Amino acid sequence: MKVRDLHAWGVHGVDLDIRKGEILGIAGLVGSGKSRAFRAIFGLNEILRGQVTFQGEDLTGARPETLIRKGVFYLPSDRKTEGLVLGATARENIALSMLERKEARGAFGFRSPSKLRGMTDEVGRRVDLNQAFLDRFVSKLSGGNQQKVLFGKGMSSEREVYILDEPTVGVDMGARAAIYRLIRQIAEAGKAVVVISSDLLEVMNLSHRLLVFANGRITAELSGQEIEEQAILSHFFQHERLSA
Repeated sequence: MKVRDLHAWGVHGVDLDIRKGEILGIAGLVGSGKSRAFRAIFGLNEILRGQVTFQGEDLTGARPETLIRKGVFYLPSDRKTEGLVLGATARENIALSMLERKEARGAFGFRSPSKLRGMTDEVGRRVDLNQAFLDRFVSKLSGGNQQKVLFGKGMSSEREVYILDEPTVGVDMGARAAIYRLIRQIAEAGKAVVVISSDLLEVMNLSHRLLVFANGRITAELSGQEIEEQAILSHFFQHERLSA
């Protein structure tokens, strides 16, 4: 995915590339524009100017459902209001992302409850969600298990790009470790992963390449050994990207 000269509410001319097999970290203070940029890319916020292309196709201003069909998954920072149906079970939440898959249908083209059950069981294992929790209401699960259900929705169909906004917010250390393993596995499978996080150590340790946002702009692009705390912090208050 390529983004060029992106302007949106709180975003002022962002250029970036999202690459296969790479974890792209996004760091910045609250209000830096890091989340707003990707909400615009995913069609949740209006794009005022610029271009978004995915696998060579212009998807500037496309609606979220279009991007989902194309193979882009967005994990919102607020799972309770934007990511999950709290009054449904974990299994039902995951199944919502599988309803259009051919594998979920029986011989006459109708959705097969038994096939959906087997598919959701498999996703539960992939995201390290205890099988006993699949049939519990999401509202009754811990924050960590709710987040695993949200990841399960992303793993329920083949995706090419995973945009993860605050992927471990409000989860315990055990769930964090499981989520970190999952993020690395996604990238190792050749998918592109974006991790937007206010947890500096988290984004430093996960990223192959890291972009720093400040005042709605990218102020630094770091990779490899350049991804170091003081280097990142020094760019939090700059107004434009420094030239190499």
